[in-house]
Amino acid sequence: MRNGKFNQLKRGLVLGCLLVGCLTGCKSFAVESQYSTGTNYAEYKTFAFSHAAAQPPAGFTSGHLFNSIMQRRVRDEVTQVLYARGYDLVPESEASFLIRISGGGNESVRSTATGGVVGPGAVEGSAVVVDTGALVLHFVDPKKKKFIWRGWAESVMSPSDDMDKKAREAVRLILEAYPPKGA
Repeated sequence: MRNGKFNQLKRGLVLGCLLVGCLTGCKSFAVESQYSTGTNYAEYKTFAFSHAAAQPPAGFTSGHLFNSIMQRRVRDEVTQVLYARGYDLVPESEASFLIRISGGGNESVRSTATGGVVGPGAVEGSAVVVDTGALVLHFVDPKKKKFIWRGWAESVMSPSDDMDKKAREAVRLILEAYPPKGA
């Protein structure tokens, strides 16, 4: 009997470790984008960063994950990637498109048994706190005052993460979809 309980406990610990491992490392980023159809992306060759305030992505709050230092790191990486592709950073008044950056964090409690988000009073067994960060790049045509492209990434965050490296990787992955293929 004791051996059976020990194996059950061991199996529970292994499943818990696998869940935590998957939540923090199986998939580094979830990346998506959307774009305005019928847009001639070849006419967009100069960019600037918008000074307009951007709201955090839906379901996320601004805070320590998206402070002024992180915003500067993201702008620097966006600039490097776009420069390498032949785009030029110009004053906002001369830009063919403006980039607005938003980001934030979210914290949820997940069951180690099911992996699902745990609601109030619904905890059975053990649970882990999962911190998720999101970064969104909005590209807007300032003359037409319309959105032309948007890309975003979400990732589970860990206290051991190199936030600078993670932000730069997110930017590169997001910008892989710009300009949209076949648009």
